[in-house]
Amino acid sequence: MQNNKEGSSTEPKMDTVATDLKTDEHPTRLLQKIELHLLDKDTLPEIFIFLLQELKTFLNIEVISLGLLDSEGLMRTLLRCFDHPAESFPNLVFMEDKDMLLSIHSHPWEPCFTTFLGKEYTLFASRENSEEGSIMMLPLIRRQSIIGTLNLGSYHPHPFDRMFSTDFIERLTRMISVCLGEATSRGQVKWLCLTDHLTGIYNRRCFELRLQEEISKAKRRKTHLSCAFLDIDHFKLINDRFGHGIGDKVLQHVVGLIRGELRQSDFFARYGGDEFTLLLPETSSGHAFLVAERIREKVATTVLPFEVLPSMTLSAGITTFAPLSSSPPPLPEQLVQQADEALYAAKAVGRNRVMNYTL
Repeated sequence: MQNNKEGSSTEPKMDTVATDLKTDEHPTRLLQKIELHLLDKDTLPEIFIFLLQELKTFLNIEVISLGLLDSEGLMRTLLRCFDHPAESFPNLVFMEDKDMLLSIHSHPWEPCFTTFLGKEYTLFASRENSEEGSIMMLPLIRRQSIIGTLNLGSYHPHPFDRMFSTDFIERLTRMISVCLGEATSRGQVKWLCLTDHLTGIYNRRCFELRLQEEISKAKRRKTHLSCAFLDIDHFKLINDRFGHGIGDKVLQHVVGLIRGELRQSDFFARYGGDEFTLLLPETSSGHAFLVAERIREKVATTVLPFEVLPSMTLSAGITTFAPLSSSPPPLPEQLVQQADEALYAAKAVGRNRVMNYTL
């Protein structure tokens, strides 16, 4: 999609618009409100929700979409790690390279105005529409490099004539670019603090924080919460016999197998060494046992991609918080202790099995 040629009737005259706005303070006040709301957003999900949903009300337009350069997948990783996968934002598109961006915004990356033709607009928006209208595609620039495009769509022919002066556009896109960059940096620091560098899943610190949240949620909603501890059988022997390099690969491979058996709402963390933990919201003891048994069987029956170690097993222990029981609600450390005791009971009776905690 290319910018309309100079003189096209669909392209607003920016100089004229800027002149018309000199006596109109409303766009300035509006921009200040938008900036205050943006500055109040700390995380990428908060910013995306504001840009894709709330900003439509501020600008009085029907559709907003966002295309962002994410060549290394960092933004998508951060969204996934903090339980807001990219798929939950239908009008958000991530791009691996700048080719599509540069096809829209040629240097010096000026706004692109075009007619709303539906077929073209589906590059960035999930809604196909053949109604005549307008699109304004605004380049997002960070440190003199294009990082994305904010796309404003209306089903009216000339919705941008009076509101969007050159100064308005520059200030709006500059603020959005800065906020996106800062939120990404903060998210990356938080991600590094709360994830295990070897396996890429959450670490013990994150598990402890999440456990308290999930217990509070289960109490409030009066739903079950199951906690499982999983441990690779004879992992110390694997390290001693084949070396820590093979041991690390085994951990990574097992993490991949476990992940494939979990729901999006489940929480998975490395507790320490070869021990992992699961939080299964809204999951009864019986259902949690089936989940853990499915994981155990998956690991036991999978042929490992290591010549020196063709197979392995794991054991699991489970405990469940049932909010409607007569027992008082457990403390987080009590749930951990109960799941750990069930795990060691499973190992004591032969390993490669799953056991529920019993009093």
